[in-house]
Amino acid sequence: MRWLAPAGLPVQAVAYRRDAVSDWIAIGSLESDVTGALVLVDTDVEPGFRYRYRLGIDTSEGELPAGEIAVDVPELGPARLAIERLGPNPSRGDLQLAFRRPDLAPARVEVVDLGGRRVFRRDLGEDFGVRGVLDLGREVRLAPGLYVVRLTQSGRAVNGKVVVLR
Repeated sequence: MRWLAPAGLPVQAVAYRRDAVSDWIAIGSLESDVTGALVLVDTDVEPGFRYRYRLGIDTSEGELPAGEIAVDVPELGPARLAIERLGPNPSRGDLQLAFRRPDLAPARVEVVDLGGRRVFRRDLGEDFGVRGVLDLGREVRLAPGLYVVRLTQSGRAVNGKVVVLR
């Protein structure tokens, strides 16, 4: 990523990154060069995910957030709708869903109990990128039992089963 500040004016900043479900985390300190450029190379990313970056500019009144941008890390191969990981299984409620979708069209995650009742629903927008991780354990408290987790997009669906124990 590259941000531009006025040339000849030294600017010091902290670079921050977040994904669709995390908070901002500091990933490095930057200083502008003679052209005013602040350059960040982030190698700690995964293909298919969308990340947001911003700078925290040092000022006399403290840190000022600036220059927020979104970056989609390209997928390495052909993308398909998939539940990549659903676990741990069995789970004690600390359940995570890693998914992949072919594009940024709207998608939905649903959790259905054994009786066919939907106990959780979350629409997935562009913030997740084509790959993402949803922490279901933070989103919903599931009672002990068997559940079907369904990911749908553009008329296609994939399912996974998980057992919750207490």
